[in-house]
Amino acid sequence: MPQEEHKNHERALARLNRLAGLAWLALFSERLWRRLWPPVGMVLLFLSLSWLGLWQMVGNTAHLIGLILFALGFLYSCRSFLSLRRPALDEALQRVDRDSGLPHGDAAAMNDRLALGRENAVARGLWILHRKRVVATVPKMRVGFPEPDMPRYDRYAIRSGLVLLAVASAFIAGPDKDERLATAFTVRMPGVGNNGNTIAMSGWINPPGYTGLPPQAISFATPSQNLRAPVGATLVIRTARDAVSVSATPALPRKDAAPASATEGTLDEHILTLDRDAEITVSSGFFSKHKLAVAIIPDVPPTVAVKGDIVVNQRGSFVLPYGASDDYGVTDITASFALDPAYRSLVPAPDMPLAPPPRTGGGEAMRRTIDLAEHPWAGLPVTMTLTARDAIGQQGRSEPLRFVLPQRPFTVPLAQALAELRRRLITETDGQKVVASAIDGLMTAPELFTPEAGVYLGLRQARLLVRTAKTNQNLIALSEWLWAMAVKIEDGTLSGAERDLKAAREKLQDAIARNADPKEIAQLTQDMREAMNRYLQELAQRMQQGDKNAETPLADGRMVSPDQLTQMLDRIEELMRQGRTAEAQQMMDELRNIFENMQTARPNGGMDPMMKEMMEAMNQADSLLSQQQKLRDETYERNRQRLMYPDEKKPEDMPGMADMEPRQKSLRESLEALKRQGRKLGIAPDSNLDDAEQAMREAEEALNADDGSEAIEAQGRAIEALQKGAKNMMQQAQNMLGTGAPMAGGTREGGTQNPNPFNGKANTKDVRDRLQELIETLRQKLADPSRPKDELDYFDRLLRQ
Repeated sequence: MPQEEHKNHERALARLNRLAGLAWLALFSERLWRRLWPPVGMVLLFLSLSWLGLWQMVGNTAHLIGLILFALGFLYSCRSFLSLRRPALDEALQRVDRDSGLPHGDAAAMNDRLALGRENAVARGLWILHRKRVVATVPKMRVGFPEPDMPRYDRYAIRSGLVLLAVASAFIAGPDKDERLATAFTVRMPGVGNNGNTIAMSGWINPPGYTGLPPQAISFATPSQNLRAPVGATLVIRTARDAVSVSATPALPRKDAAPASATEGTLDEHILTLDRDAEITVSSGFFSKHKLAVAIIPDVPPTVAVKGDIVVNQRGSFVLPYGASDDYGVTDITASFALDPAYRSLVPAPDMPLAPPPRTGGGEAMRRTIDLAEHPWAGLPVTMTLTARDAIGQQGRSEPLRFVLPQRPFTVPLAQALAELRRRLITETDGQKVVASAIDGLMTAPELFTPEAGVYLGLRQARLLVRTAKTNQNLIALSEWLWAMAVKIEDGTLSGAERDLKAAREKLQDAIARNADPKEIAQLTQDMREAMNRYLQELAQRMQQGDKNAETPLADGRMVSPDQLTQMLDRIEELMRQGRTAEAQQMMDELRNIFENMQTARPNGGMDPMMKEMMEAMNQADSLLSQQQKLRDETYERNRQRLMYPDEKKPEDMPGMADMEPRQKSLRESLEALKRQGRKLGIAPDSNLDDAEQAMREAEEALNADDGSEAIEAQGRAIEALQKGAKNMMQQAQNMLGTGAPMAGGTREGGTQNPNPFNGKANTKDVRDRLQELIETLRQKLADPSRPKDELDYFDRLLRQ
């Protein structure tokens, strides 16, 4: 074949291949569509009936049967797919010939081969001519669109009716199409009463009661929802009986719940305990499912700590500042004590309950007065640990705090000796021998040690007990006897007013602890008020004041007045009426601290004269500073008013500065008297006070010259120098008297022990410096005239306290 003819032949053959492929697709789509329209028709029928609301109008049984029939019908309509086969090449070429309208089957002839006469030249020539003719007809060949010939297979045009029905039902359903279609697959089990409505479900999460959190609603409007819940919460899903199934991954504990009384027998409650992260599936019917992904919020153990140094009171109790926190609130706190390993103990360790903080608080430190002064461990080194618990029993512990447990002070030597013997009997291995020897020694000369007959008889009984003691219980009974004697000997010197006040205070504190009736609280408050008045009257007489309304000094240097004590009692009563028991307990502890730190002024007791004079000097320094600050404020205000007017427009009655000069001079003379009193008490002269005196002189001159700005500047320097001088005077006085801030010295595990094993008071430079820094800060704030008057008054009250 010539080259040109060969190329024409190849191009014709390529076009014919494309046409054969299109013919093959047309044949296959025709065969596929004739088999596909019955399943499509079933789907259209199902959609139409669903959109028309059929499934909402039939019962559960009919609904289930209808779904089954549709499923079977759909499967039956798909049976013809089993006979579906692919078209052959010859069928595709014949389709090309048919669509092209060629009468001689030229497309099929392209697939022919010369069977005979290959060696005959004439035969080969005729064959070549035939091929040329066929190739010439290829450009005229065409393939038409698929023609499934549906009227032959659907003579009644059912397919058109189904399409029309589907379109009409879609318009009828409108926006409810999705909901009605979903209802078709929501099938309840047979046996459930059905009124044609969809299943109503409600769900919520109940947090544990101790969390104080509200229930959390669950929405089933969306197929999935992410939730968070505290550990231990319960998930509740309520629906019609047997309407849904609930499953969890991983599995969660279930609870049985009785149906609601109002709908007995018609509701189900599925209750799951949420103790871990889980995915919960709520299934209703075959295809309707809701996914709930629940993330658990863990309950963190509580934390507790000692918030600062403990404060030891005069009578042996101590104030413990502490704080605790928890994500849902602390239920109880306990202070546990352990004796130093160097000692043994015949009595159990004391455990003191502490008031938990309020659930909604600012994290401020709480205070509780702990009285273990009468415990046999008092006076010995102990380790205290605070334990906080929450509602589910989780515990948190503080760091161990080591300190010497304060003990009750005894002023009578014999009572002090018996208390010491009692402690050694309980905590030392050879305590029984020591006590026996000591009692024999005390009874050797009764006219010197025990002149009272009752005390002597008590010692005889103690000697009998110590000799016959064989068990630990006998030794404990002996220790109780020794302590009872010590308390009787010591308290025999107490006045009736002191005993009445102590009894009234203990009754009121017990009533507050047990949250007694308001009427009982009011009566006990009145009893304590009367006992307090009698005690203050007696205290004033013993301190040779003669005025029961005079301020009474405390052991820490503060002053307290009867009006302040009465106001505290009234406040306690008011808090109990409001149900604020924790705050009332805390204020009662503060009131108890005041009484225990109060100077009782017994014979040969009372306040040391030198201490009294130094306290008076400190009060004079504070008073002088306060007056100077007040004078500076008046100078500042008067100068400000003067600056508001030009000289030629000042009112005639506007006061000048000169009339304040005598007051400034009086303050300077008071400062000179204070310096003389300090030298008399042995306080070294302080250059700051000299600077303050010089600044006061300059202020006098400025006031006399009617120069307000210069006077204010000089008065400010005087205030600053007075603050520094008063601070130095206080430090010298504390060093001379050997007193410090009333802070107890507890140390953490491994720290330094309290230097004073009997009263627990720390007298360290660090504590004193912290106190002085606080006072200095308050005085600097008080010296600022730009601050509001209410704020300045508040700072002044803090300094006076």
